Amino acid sequence: MSNNSQNRESQLIKEEQQKKRSRLSYAARRLLRKGITGILLLDKVITVIQLILDYLG
Repeated sequence: MSNNSQNRESQLIKEEQQKKRSRLSYAARRLLRKGITGILLLDKVITVIQLILDYLG
């Protein structure tokens, strides 16, 4: 009985660790996606500024 409860407890701990890992992985993917989107938007802004400067230059 004691061994069975220890196994169950270790299983619960493993499941909790897996949940934490998947949450971290999801958060990392979300941040990466936002970062890539931000870089692309920044690239477009820089391109527009360069076009304006070329026009004025």
